[in-house]
Amino acid sequence: MHLQGRALPALIPKAVEHLEEYEYMDGEIIAGMVLGWNFGEGHLHNEPFLRNVQEQCGFDEGELRCIFVESQPLLHQMMVYRILDAKTGLLEKGTLNVHELLEYQPWGPP
Repeated sequence: MHLQGRALPALIPKAVEHLEEYEYMDGEIIAGMVLGWNFGEGHLHNEPFLRNVQEQCGFDEGELRCIFVESQPLLHQMMVYRILDAKTGLLEKGTLNVHELLEYQPWGPP
């Protein structure tokens, strides 16, 4: 699995307190459903997209949380992530070490 996906087992618990009360999906799937097509739209899963979804749907605080993990920049060993609530905005921002992510498996916690 790509490095961004390997980070999710560590980041999802930071996004919500009670994971069992939520369903989680990959942003590319959601972007495809919202846009009505599914071909390379994962790059649209970002803050402006979230603002537009929030404007149309009016989620309450805690109803929709998004985790954005940016690609690894060339010649850098860190990746930036952001966790946002659709209504209230940024909850957390940080970096991930690429060497650590290479050790993670996509199906369990790091």
